[in-house]
Amino acid sequence: MRKVSTVREDRSLQILHGALEVFSQKGFKETSIRDVAVAAGIQSPALIYHYFANKEELLRAVLAYFGPPVPTPLITTDPDALSLRDGLMRFAISYLKLMDDPAIGACMRVLIGEALRSPDFATLLGDVGPHRLLAGLSLFLRSQMVAGKSRKLDPDLAARLFLGPLFAQVFLHSVVRLNDKFTISSEQYAEQLVDIFLDGISSSRALE
Repeated sequence: MRKVSTVREDRSLQILHGALEVFSQKGFKETSIRDVAVAAGIQSPALIYHYFANKEELLRAVLAYFGPPVPTPLITTDPDALSLRDGLMRFAISYLKLMDDPAIGACMRVLIGEALRSPDFATLLGDVGPHRLLAGLSLFLRSQMVAGKSRKLDPDLAARLFLGPLFAQVFLHSVVRLNDKFTISSEQYAEQLVDIFLDGISSSRALE
């Protein structure tokens, strides 16, 4: 959680929490600035414009604050700073922890729905969400490939192939809310995914 130290930051965070709540309930398009003010406990909707220029900027801030972070140790070009397996495990578990927050799950349902209806919204969502995750992961994979710790592939494509199963797990659990007999912890899911992925990109396979 970010450290809040000023009145302005307190108010900004209050608005972000209110926006997340109402976006999740009503959707981005149907939400007004007045709705956000009510949810945030702010008497004057006009006050929000002192912090955010418009609703789109507010959404960007919500996604940036509540969205899944790229683990800091993963964003490195030093292949000795973190092993390939440890980096992938940290990334996977960090992403899967989204399932622990029901508010994020509700928000994801709304955001995905809005993205399907609006190409502009989809672009906005991609810029502050998946693209940020993929860029950090791709950078890490590239450094590992250059160091000879995996066979050389397209790191951008490899990043997408690794993120796909993680997104599917979060999507089925938090968005679709699929209730079935498949119960596995985030750690178990991450371990099996990383094992399968590493087997596919191991440097030894390049000799086969």
